Amino acid sequence: MCNQNYVSIAYKTLVRFNIYIYTSLYRYMDLHFVL
Repeated sequence: MCNQNYVSIAYKTLVRFNIYIYTSLYRYMDLHFVL
C-alpha cells in the first residue's frame, strides 16, 4: 500500500515535470520562430 502510494506520487511529479519542460520548450520555439 505504501509502495503504491510512493509510485503514484513519483508518477504525478514526473508528469508535472514533463508538462513544464514541454511548455517551456514550446514557448522557446514559439519565440524563436517569431524572432
